[in-house]
Amino acid sequence: MQVNFQALGSAALAELTGALGRLGPVTGIATLAAWQRPDAYYARSPWAGRRTVDGRPALDGALANPLAHALMQCLAVAESVTGAPVRPARIEVERYRVRPIEVDDTTVLRLTPHAGPPVLAALTLAAEEHVPGEVLVTGERGRAVLEYPTDRLRLPGDDAPRPVPGRRGLLANLLDHRADGTPLIAPLARTEPFTRGAGRAAGRTRSDAARRGPGARGGRRPAAAADGAGRRRGAAGRRGDRCAAVRGGRAVGGPPVRGGPASAVNIPSGERNESCVPEPQSSRR
Repeated sequence: MQVNFQALGSAALAELTGALGRLGPVTGIATLAAWQRPDAYYARSPWAGRRTVDGRPALDGALANPLAHALMQCLAVAESVTGAPVRPARIEVERYRVRPIEVDDTTVLRLTPHAGPPVLAALTLAAEEHVPGEVLVTGERGRAVLEYPTDRLRLPGDDAPRPVPGRRGLLANLLDHRADGTPLIAPLARTEPFTRGAGRAAGRTRSDAARRGPGARGGRRPAAAADGAGRRRGAAGRRGDRCAAVRGGRAVGGPPVRGGPASAVNIPSGERNESCVPEPQSSRR
């Protein structure tokens, strides 16, 4: 089976992973993307901006859907560093929204693996200035930057980013695999770490799935707006006073809210949930 992460077929990604030795030992991998999505984007289909539809998980969100390739490119680089798919030891997620939707439109994810460099993703669909999507790989002797939507790459010694043309098509690769055993570009084993990270970013945990069960309806309530007391309550019953709203790609002081599902998670156990979601009147532009 092939998963449709078409950017994994990028020649620019292949050149980047082939040049990791020029960076020295890799100390960190990060991605930054700042896109704009209007209200109409979330009105285009019944699942857009939703955690559940008719009791079934939709789990839309900035990282789980439009900017999924940003995280997957980081995980592909991390795999090249260690020689094996990433095994997360800890996943920390901060989720925010600036529109009246059930999911995040701005996400920060930190993944600490059992082996290899940490991975950081900072992604938004509510930016004032557009950043197509950069993957930054930092080593002890230098840094490389891949703009993954455009396949532009800058390695140590390059004066500026340069286009690296060519992508291997996933369908053709799948047919070659069926015909002669050519290795798949995006098999399930390679993309499984993304599923772990995106699931956390969407606010879903193993305990959620166990409580719902196969065919269960409903699911966890999305994060609510501020209550009358002007406080927020985490899933563990802790109370806080303020959180950060995100407007135009900049974090600003937000109103007190009642919390819902974001998480800092040790794998395989040690779940903790809390979130910050701005009130509707402060979140609309």
